[in-house]
Amino acid sequence: KVTRTGFVIGTPEYMSPEQLVGDPVDGRSDIYSLALVAFNMFTGTLPFPSRTSQEAMIARLTQTPKTLAEMRGDFPWPPKLQEVMDRALARDPNERYA
Repeated sequence: KVTRTGFVIGTPEYMSPEQLVGDPVDGRSDIYSLALVAFNMFTGTLPFPSRTSQEAMIARLTQTPKTLAEMRGDFPWPPKLQEVMDRALARDPNERYA
């Protein structure tokens, strides 16, 4: 009984763009959030550097996420892993994994 229509619950730093603007969400929103968690686990940071939560939310709506190498260049990231992250972090849910 924690969630209901029109009521937002979650950690803003890990919300998908569509969740931030109040659009309908589905499993692709979860893919986006999971990719943010994975990115943080890999690099120790999120792909939208910011000073505040509000800046991070705006960045998710307007900017392309940083790459793994941009955030942690001391590791040889496999290109295929970056491809997976790029697709999972696509701003448009239709470009993400189903």
